Amino acid sequence: MADNVLTQFGQDMAWHGKTHVVERKLSWQEAYAESGHDFEVVKVPDVVLWPDGSIIPNPSWFTTCRTDNNFPLGKVKKDYTILQNRAFYENFFVPIVGEEFVFVQGGTLGFGERIWVQADLGGEIRVSDENVTKKYLTLINSHDGSLRVTAMNTAVQIVCQNTMRAAINNTPNIIGVRHTPSMTLRLEEAARVLEGSRIYFKTLEEVYGKFTKVSMTSDSVKQYAEKIIPSKEENDVSTKTQNARNRVVDLFESGKGNDN
Repeated sequence: MADNVLTQFGQDMAWHGKTHVVERKLSWQEAYAESGHDFEVVKVPDVVLWPDGSIIPNPSWFTTCRTDNNFPLGKVKKDYTILQNRAFYENFFVPIVGEEFVFVQGGTLGFGERIWVQADLGGEIRVSDENVTKKYLTLINSHDGSLRVTAMNTAVQIVCQNTMRAAINNTPNIIGVRHTPSMTLRLEEAARVLEGSRIYFKTLEEVYGKFTKVSMTSDSVKQYAEKIIPSKEENDVSTKTQNARNRVVDLFESGKGNDN
């Protein structure tokens, strides 16, 4: 299970072929069911099995398990507070985005260790008619202690564990809320992700739009490459540095997406 996907819904079939394709946008109640998030998790005391067969409680650690199939999800400390999947929507997502937002994709990784859902922020980053990027507000929850409840704005469509990792590693303005009894009090902070996402994507669209209006030539790209890939010695450019600069120019002249 290289993709590590247990269940996933989306508007297009993902590369792993496991997507339940739903072409329309869903309410949070529908997304909850389609994502495979309709299960609960409990925290049970951990135990140690000694060589003589005796079982001794371990008061410092607990195991999280699904209640529908008793499958263990991970080990957590005693102060870890479970955020149930339904509460993840009702008490965390909906207060942030409101009832008017629609969900376009979501799913479950592993055996339920992580879940995610993405809502359409509305609008798009349109650099040109051929270059259009959607905008998503994304929330991720974990039941194994591996990740905080995470809220972020991203253009990455999460369809597997690799795309989830890419979204987390390459997205600014991520908010992480620890699994503690006071986690619901952090909703105001998480709500700022939504406002930040609107500003972030609006700025991104304006910047990309300006890029399309700038006419570049091989000479100007060469000058740009010299600035971003400087040489330690002004009059003695190393072969490695020159090759890197040439690579930038080559990509401009004949790289993927070049229309010349």
